[in-house]
Amino acid sequence: MNQAFDEYAYGKGNYVKTLDEAYNMHKQFYSSFSARDISSNNELSRLILEMVNPDPYKRPSAEYIEKNMSNI
Repeated sequence: MNQAFDEYAYGKGNYVKTLDEAYNMHKQFYSSFSARDISSNNELSRLILEMVNPDPYKRPSAEYIEKNMSNI
C-alpha cells in the first residue's frame, strides 16, 4: 500500500497496478483462512472473517458488528 501511495502522490509508477496486486494478494490470503485459524470462539472468528472480506459489499455494517460483539 505504501508503494501505491507513493506512486500516486509522486506520479511515479502505476499505482492502479500496485493496488490490483495488493487486492489479489488479500483475496488469496483471505480464501486460505478458516474460522479455526483466528480464534477458538467460532462466532468471533466468523465475524472477523466477515469484516475483512475482500468484497466491501459483503462486509458487515458497524451496527451489525456492534450487535454481534455484544452477543459474543
